[in-house]
Amino acid sequence: MKCLLLTSVSVAALGAGMLVAAPGVANAALLCGVSSCSETILIGPFSIPQANSTIGTFNIDKWVAGTNQHLTSVVVSEGGNVSGAGTLSTGDQGGLVGAQLISSFHLTGQAGAPSNFPTFSISPNPGTSFTLAANSSSPYTFSQAISVGPSTILSGLGAYTGSAGQTFNEDFVGHGTVFNSGPVGYFPTNSASVAPGLTITYNFTTSVTTPEPASMAVLGASLAGLGVMRRRRKN
Repeated sequence: MKCLLLTSVSVAALGAGMLVAAPGVANAALLCGVSSCSETILIGPFSIPQANSTIGTFNIDKWVAGTNQHLTSVVVSEGGNVSGAGTLSTGDQGGLVGAQLISSFHLTGQAGAPSNFPTFSISPNPGTSFTLAANSSSPYTFSQAISVGPSTILSGLGAYTGSAGQTFNEDFVGHGTVFNSGPVGYFPTNSASVAPGLTITYNFTTSVTTPEPASMAVLGASLAGLGVMRRRRKN
């Protein structure tokens, strides 16, 4: 499920709040600048499974070349966050009670995805702990940003181009476990989720065609002929 489509000239231009229209760019799904097309796709949040499995899928738009446009690089980065929430009760024992979320995520391409798409691996390790009095309980939440990239692709760019409307998929795979520690008689309740995002930017150049010498000669002769005709009309 694609939740957000955000495009810009570049990361710097986006930060400056700039969007530059580029007539002639063939992409329908990507809003493009003068020399780049990019999108940021967010999926989730999803509950983190205990066993390694597919959490969500990124559906990525391919770049479509406009007139005289040539793809020069693809830049990919990943971000998002993992979070946990719950309650830890000390029961009758009191003392120190802690909670920690251990998680691991990576991207893996589906059939048809470019073979040189970066395989990201993220292993965040956020944690928090509480000191609670006897017979008390405390809610807790913790969150940690995840970020990998950017990774720049300079070869095999043909796999990232296609006709209008073409896409490819990358699976976001991962797992996580919330660990608790405390005295005998403590009672934990936990939940954990992940909300990943992927940014892909296509950088391209646009070549300017120049007339051949023969064409320039024909054009010059035509203009000279028009000049002669005008002088004759005046006379």
